[in-house]
Amino acid sequence: MLDAWRGLAALAVVIQHVFHLRIGHWAVMLFFVISGYCITASASSCLKKGIGFRGFMWRRLRRIYPPYILAVAYFVATRLVKLGAGGSSQLDVSWVKWLQNVTLTQWLSLVGTGWAYAADNPANFVTAYWSLNYEEQFYLLVALMMVGVSITRRSFLWFALPLIGASIIWNALIPFYSNGLFIEYWLHFGIGILVYYRLCRLTGATSRRLVDVGLVALAISSTWLAWFSGIDWWTRRPLA
Repeated sequence: MLDAWRGLAALAVVIQHVFHLRIGHWAVMLFFVISGYCITASASSCLKKGIGFRGFMWRRLRRIYPPYILAVAYFVATRLVKLGAGGSSQLDVSWVKWLQNVTLTQWLSLVGTGWAYAADNPANFVTAYWSLNYEEQFYLLVALMMVGVSITRRSFLWFALPLIGASIIWNALIPFYSNGLFIEYWLHFGIGILVYYRLCRLTGATSRRLVDVGLVALAISSTWLAWFSGIDWWTRRPLA
């Protein structure tokens, strides 16, 4: 089922780039929800096996960085070919930008700015890299939650719900502001966490109903914000 949703989301991104149909953004949000589900399941499994912060982060980084570095190398190779064919150089950038792209820390360039779209971050060599910045931050947050779960013997929900609430407030009050930090997209990953607990961990009928009500409320409020708030989400651009 998850692979099917991933496939549909990937197809939506391709359709946007090929036919300029604006559905790719919603597909990436679906990817974030799926990541919330999958990574929480992985973190729970690691805790059962006695794997802590270091082991979990090593597994995540080992999974994401090799293909990412290959993507960066491909970008460099194609830019060199373009330069050799008489095109302009896209590699003559500061060492800071190189370091950020190699370490997936391009989000640092957005801190303290008024940028509307994280995807428009000029520090990215390739626009698509922006979502991996948030995946990386999500891995770190979940790893820190694992520490909290080990110490307090509470569930991941105990730590996730306050961040979901903070994300809702952030997006309601400052819908045009991407500051590079995780909070603006935590809601999407948090929904994935809620779905994981609803399907795999919660056994009580009351607990499940509470999660169901919360998910429905989030769906209704998100629909209102997206379609009926009078905000033109497609024309947002830098505020500063």
